[in-house]
Amino acid sequence: MKKLFAFDLDGTLLNSESKFHLETIDALNKAKEKGHYLAIATGRGVASTSIFLDQFANFDFLICNNGTVVYDVKNKKTLIKSYLPKEYLYTLIEEAKRTHSFFTLSTEKKVYPYKKEGDDFSWLNEQELMDYSAQGFKSEQEIYDAIEKNGEKITQLALRNSEDKVKALAEKYRNIFKDNATCLVTNRVYFDVNPAKTDKFYGILTALEELNLTTENLVTFGDSGNDVMMIENAKFGFAMGNATPEAKAVSVEAIGHFNSDAIAKKILELI
Repeated sequence: MKKLFAFDLDGTLLNSESKFHLETIDALNKAKEKGHYLAIATGRGVASTSIFLDQFANFDFLICNNGTVVYDVKNKKTLIKSYLPKEYLYTLIEEAKRTHSFFTLSTEKKVYPYKKEGDDFSWLNEQELMDYSAQGFKSEQEIYDAIEKNGEKITQLALRNSEDKVKALAEKYRNIFKDNATCLVTNRVYFDVNPAKTDKFYGILTALEELNLTTENLVTFGDSGNDVMMIENAKFGFAMGNATPEAKAVSVEAIGHFNSDAIAKKILELI
């Protein structure tokens, strides 16, 4: 039976150096050789996910922005069902300035990071660096121009801060946005806002439909709150050893740490 293997990135498929484990790459190649399908399922935007195709090019789908965007790699086709209203951009960039948070706007093809001038994000530690870079920040005006002048549409807004502040932000905006947006805490330090009724799992369902497969063919790996649904609803859903308690609770098994070859071993068992 052909399977779709779907992997979260940060804290799961990527090690602490933002690279794929060499044994994992070997296992991914063997899965492809046997006719299985591979997908990344991440909170990152397409632009900050597609860079990992340089490490391994044979993913079939990039499921980005927590399921909002599904990119068919082979056919170079993007599937997006809904977007966020631009009013949310203005609200959350002001919140970023008030709380000294690292802010990111994601559109269909681009990612716009922003920080208030003078912010040094002293709360960042080695584990939380992930895709953070001191370079590449956009000005507030550049971000507004992307939407107002260039007509780009919003697929995700995100704030990154300390774990305690992110929890508080998520609670605040769940009460404000209610059913008009999906608010998720990811990797403990991200507060992601996506269009209503979106989730990595729903993005994966889109990929399964394209492949004429069902959840009986689905194998998932994740570590955080935004991975819960895809872990819970897969035939085999695995949590990493470093995963949050909620991710582990719905998994069939908690495997090794993201710096280990645990994913490679599990792929080889299942193919």
